[in-house]
Amino acid sequence: MLDHTFSGAYNLLVNCGHARAGEHLLLCFEPEYLGYYDAEIVQDIKDCAAEIGLNITLCELGFEPFITAMPAHVVAAMAAADLTIFFARAADQLRFSGFNAGERVVVSFALNGESLASPFGTVHYDATLALKQAIDMVLFAAEEVTVTNKSGTDFTGKIGASPEGGDANMRRFPMLVNTPARVALHCQGFWSVLVPNITRPMA
Repeated sequence: MLDHTFSGAYNLLVNCGHARAGEHLLLCFEPEYLGYYDAEIVQDIKDCAAEIGLNITLCELGFEPFITAMPAHVVAAMAAADLTIFFARAADQLRFSGFNAGERVVVSFALNGESLASPFGTVHYDATLALKQAIDMVLFAAEEVTVTNKSGTDFTGKIGASPEGGDANMRRFPMLVNTPARVALHCQGFWSVLVPNITRPMA
């Protein structure tokens, strides 16, 4: 395994997942033929985990555009594991409702070995988490938020809650986005509430 790839795998397992030698790791993965995750990244994590001294179980998990609960065989496998890492879109689909706060669960947004070995995959997870928390502080403290882009989006709103308790009960790797927020929008003299769609279909 190349040094950068090992660094990314170690970052995911240890810096993000807090894996320790002797623990039981569950790797849930989509089959490569679905065209989303590359089998290479699963092998990279498996190899790194073996070097760290983890006990590894593999669990294949397919993809459904709409999903409301994790399959029973995955739930049972997670209960027997210390750390679960998903290379499967189901974990992202269920990120707000499918996991308990006490579980150590990571969903990987690195899709292949190249993204795992990239600067975004190898920068220390704690650094990206600190950046995310800083963005949360600024966003949720704002009296008003304005969103615009070159395609014509232009709206103003207020954040309707604190970031506490609003995030997913799992870890995202690499850390990509701030805590989701309910936003009250002011459009043409009327207030409405925009709530994230947490069961959206995924491509």
